[in-house]
Amino acid sequence: MNSTASLYEVVNNTYSGYSKDSTIQDLIMQQCIRTPERTAAVCAKGSLTYGQLEARASQLACLLIKNGAVANKPIGIMMSRSLDMLVAIYAILKSGAPYLTLSVSLPSKQLKKIISNCSVDTIISDSEFASAISPLPVKNVFMQDIAFDDNVIAPHAQQLCKPEDIAYILHTSGSTGIPKGVAIRHFSLVNRLEWFIRKYEINENDVVLQKTVYTFDVSIWEYIAPLLIGGSVCLLEDGKECFPSAIIDMIHKYGVTVMHFVPSILSLFLQYCQNIDIAKYMSTLRWVFCSGDALLPSHVKSFSELINKAVGTKLTNFYGPTEAAIDVLYYDCSCDEFEDVIPIGMPIQNVRIYVLTGDSLAQIGEEGELCIAGDGLALGYVNEPDKTNEVFCPAHFIGEEVVYHTGDRAVLRKDGNFIYLGRMDRQVKIYGIRIELGEIESAFCGLPEVTGCAALANIDNDDNSITVFLTAVSRSSREDMYERLRDTLPHHCFPNYIVYVNSLPKMENGKTDYVQLRNLKPNFFIQEMNA
Repeated sequence: MNSTASLYEVVNNTYSGYSKDSTIQDLIMQQCIRTPERTAAVCAKGSLTYGQLEARASQLACLLIKNGAVANKPIGIMMSRSLDMLVAIYAILKSGAPYLTLSVSLPSKQLKKIISNCSVDTIISDSEFASAISPLPVKNVFMQDIAFDDNVIAPHAQQLCKPEDIAYILHTSGSTGIPKGVAIRHFSLVNRLEWFIRKYEINENDVVLQKTVYTFDVSIWEYIAPLLIGGSVCLLEDGKECFPSAIIDMIHKYGVTVMHFVPSILSLFLQYCQNIDIAKYMSTLRWVFCSGDALLPSHVKSFSELINKAVGTKLTNFYGPTEAAIDVLYYDCSCDEFEDVIPIGMPIQNVRIYVLTGDSLAQIGEEGELCIAGDGLALGYVNEPDKTNEVFCPAHFIGEEVVYHTGDRAVLRKDGNFIYLGRMDRQVKIYGIRIELGEIESAFCGLPEVTGCAALANIDNDDNSITVFLTAVSRSSREDMYERLRDTLPHHCFPNYIVYVNSLPKMENGKTDYVQLRNLKPNFFIQEMNA
């Protein structure tokens, strides 16, 4: 066995026992029964005990079962971050169905495609979103219409489903403008959460800040992990995710101990922290986790100097695509010795990571595509067998029945840590949101006056922006162009800048030369508009 194969064998020796025969709702219910008086969740508007959570979720689950809830047939949820949101998610799981989170900001055409593709016929929602749901061909269940009795746990409220069944469906960006629904099974989620709880000693005294938008998978460990061990979920008000002052208020008021940042937002947070008494306002915070973007050495150094030295908070870098339950790699950052590049680390339990070059295992230090195998893998894309088979493939040459091809470039270092090198395609992350630049180009090319389009992302040095370069027979106003795109392009995909050019630079094969495009001098621009 050569040195590369030997290192992979060591790195991927990740077997560990976990509750593989249990579903997520089984584990939450067990905790609710053990500690009914403990606080399960808290927010600015109130709190919820484990007993109340179980009572309300059981009553809603009974209603969903009567309405036809079954395993593997998703029930949609469109809600703001709230105590009711937690109840609704748990209730859907108790009904035996998977939950599918829906963003009210999605264009109506995309919402209709999603619910059609996933066969959703019921959506639980807040009444404030009635106008967004009314055009959809679904049954609406508004939380405000349900008279919960906190003293009653409804009988027959937990419908059987298997650990191999789907727990949740999240959607990722697609180059055609149609998001792909990723189906994650119960055992995959249980594996990730139990590893997290054990590795970082999450316990009943922890208060986890839930601030990630629920259409992104980081939110799942924020609001479910503490419920498995008797801890508390602290819900940040919707829309406050990018406001450091609001985050610090929650840490101080509710004694938050664990939280997550996208690195670019961490950077803003650290800038704000330069002017506050960290020891006074953040003394309870023991661990910060990062994922979604590349964590930079400057982030780690600043974190160490400001927060670690003041209150001893630790920092960990996570990596994981939506197509594998939340995270598959971790790296605990040193706050004493700083690296030139922050690794994405080593695999979590029961997950195996490879860097492949075609049908070969990349050598140590050789660049290739990062691929994932093991218990964390998604079932695939909902009702998209062709797209599933493109990226979930057999790899018998390394002894794996299925590996997921992430499209990320990576290398394996001699110390067993993986290093992320960027995307192989043109998918980028802006503030942790995965965006397909081809989706933006496709939308703009659909405008009748546009004859060519190229989109570029600038994600260096925390400058997260998108620029669109257009060739067109006529120039439209920014307002007119955006108004016509609102039904086809999600808000987070709108570019920050629009630049008209005489022509798009091309390579010999006729494709757009993005390198040359990035280096164009300003006099090549006809018009620039800050979006």
